[in-house]
Amino acid sequence: MVGVQAQDPRAAGLALRSRVPGLRRADVDGSGLVRTWTVRGTAHLVDPPDLPWLQAAVDPDLALVTLAQRYLAGYGPAAAADLASWSGLPLSTARRALATLDHTEAAGELLALPGTLDAEPQAPAALLLAAFDTVMLGYRTREPMVAAGDDRHILPGGGMLRPAVLIDGLAAATWGLSTQGRRRTVAIRWFGRPAESAELHAEQFSVEKFLGCG
Repeated sequence: MVGVQAQDPRAAGLALRSRVPGLRRADVDGSGLVRTWTVRGTAHLVDPPDLPWLQAAVDPDLALVTLAQRYLAGYGPAAAADLASWSGLPLSTARRALATLDHTEAAGELLALPGTLDAEPQAPAALLLAAFDTVMLGYRTREPMVAAGDDRHILPGGGMLRPAVLIDGLAAATWGLSTQGRRRTVAIRWFGRPAESAELHAEQFSVEKFLGCG
């Protein structure tokens, strides 16, 4: 992913939770990750060894090669316009970055690392994404993950990107914390058809456990 968007530290931890099974909040706090400003001029959590090339302290051309390689590893298949949108680079620079890679597979404008273009991703039955989750920001458009008519639920305006509920890889709801007495629980706000399932309840419990809700 290169980095995890982190203007909201709690959301950054939740973004890692959804990708690392069994991750605890204490693991994030003690991880040694650095919170700094990188792509799009936005705060991210990044691995310290990535700082030099992200800040182009490595020659800038080498930084572009590394960025293109890492972007396709985390987001491919993707187009140059997607890389430009995610990184904040001009489209011409994004094209040049992808052109530096020696080995890629292409399908129209989409590029991928070798052996990954035809891979069939297995979307979880239910997944609670953090606010500002990078999967919602990694491409020029959120379709087909978020239907065009539903995007206003995820991005209501003012620069806010709400935490989303994915059902079989498609956005069907947003979520937040609700207080019931002394206990906080995950509350689902459906904008698609409600899809209660054992997998969704397990995800809700996982988030509550990660956040220490009680």
